[in-house]
Amino acid sequence: MYDDLKNIRTDNKAIRDFGILIGIILLIIAGILFYKDRASSE
Repeated sequence: MYDDLKNIRTDNKAIRDFGILIGIILLIIAGILFYKDRASSE
């Protein structure tokens, strides 16, 4: 496991791609929760 952690890429492109992926996932989760809240209030 330690070797896997040592081999993580830390160049700017990899970090940017990871940030974009996390952002998209959080937006999808927020959209689902917002939609559920609107549906339950009607």
